[in-house]
Amino acid sequence: MSGTAIVLVLVLPNGQVAEAVLMSGSGFDVLDDAALNAALGCVFAPALVGCNLVDDAVALPFKFGSGVSKNAVGRYVGPRADDGSEMLNRRRALSVPDANDQR
Repeated sequence: MSGTAIVLVLVLPNGQVAEAVLMSGSGFDVLDDAALNAALGCVFAPALVGCNLVDDAVALPFKFGSGVSKNAVGRYVGPRADDGSEMLNRRRALSVPDANDQR
């Protein structure tokens, strides 16, 4: 089995992944599930706008193959995928508290 799955993740201001969505499947459910699970376990440096920590959306490619490649290291696709704003807006609409909220 081989293929590439692209996962869109919502990164919280603390660097943790809040949500992961499969944008493009590898063609194999088991590989897609592995990509989603790996994405949920990632931790990122928080995104900054000015001096404020903010949510961010990042598209992560997970390449699966039958052997080890010289190019086995993933490639950062961000900072924002086209679908990222929809995920961020949905989170804001649900009124999820932001770590920077001063209320």
